[in-house]
Amino acid sequence: MSQEKGEYLRKIVRQRLIEVAKKGSTINYKAIYQPLGIARGGHPNAKSTIGNIVGDISKSEYSNKRPLLSSIVVHKTDGYPAGNFFGLNGIPEQLQRDEKDYRKPLTSKEKEFVKEEQKRVWDYWKKHYA
Repeated sequence: MSQEKGEYLRKIVRQRLIEVAKKGSTINYKAIYQPLGIARGGHPNAKSTIGNIVGDISKSEYSNKRPLLSSIVVHKTDGYPAGNFFGLNGIPEQLQRDEKDYRKPLTSKEKEFVKEEQKRVWDYWKKHYA
């Protein structure tokens, strides 16, 4: 994927996440990647997968002192983000996960953090972009 296409996709996905956040909702991965033709997963070094795009958005949000938009991108089956969410900057140190642990089930503390972060995301975007 070209750098321009990657930036374009990040911009489109971020805008979609902000729209969802303003409504106080979550969105599942498929609802993002399928309409845009973004890869679901695949090679860990691929920059065009939905996980990498959402992760890049969260890195930018964190560096700009905003809540992690990726907390509202969830699995359809359980309503929580993928385990690699806990490898992002902005996650409390005690909840950080190594890559080898991404597939483990979420703990109650991780679920609690997700719910708190989602509320922060919803409150932030409702306030700043009403």
